[in-house]
Amino acid sequence: LVTYWRDRCDGRAQEANLNRFRQFKVPLAGIDLHFIHEEGKGPSPMPLLLSHGWPGSVVEFHKILPMLTDPARFGGDPADAFTVVAPSLPGYTLSFAPGQPRFGVVEMADAFASLMTDVLGYRRFAAQGGDWGGFITSRLGYKYPDRLSGIHINLLAVRRDPAMMKNPTPEEKIYLEHL
Repeated sequence: LVTYWRDRCDGRAQEANLNRFRQFKVPLAGIDLHFIHEEGKGPSPMPLLLSHGWPGSVVEFHKILPMLTDPARFGGDPADAFTVVAPSLPGYTLSFAPGQPRFGVVEMADAFASLMTDVLGYRRFAAQGGDWGGFITSRLGYKYPDRLSGIHINLLAVRRDPAMMKNPTPEEKIYLEHL
């Protein structure tokens, strides 16, 4: 446990983990958006957008990135490779500058969709997110279904207060019964 926390809190170790990956900044939506862009090693790697949470950062992905981009190295099938794009959330860590515009979930999703399609040229991509990234990924799925192959979230962004729904639709009534 002591080794785990020492390594986790050691800025040099985190910097070394992060510097193993290709990193870029692009002017987008009025800020300089930082992102990791790691090419997949397989016959046809699917582009995958990874969105982290808060108070997290792209450093969280240092162990999973090689597994996603080069599954054969870990005993997997090269056909399952992804090209991974992992942006730093606007306003946090490496996508932050004093005085820059503030972004909510909607603006982050729009910026990430633009990064994937307009900047990097991916016509379609998959997206995964947890914590704040789950909200962003949910918004991507809602607003940009034509650009997405699918989404995976590990935090479900749903209303939990039944009183918030006045005159629920039949679908919402089913949801409330399950809630």
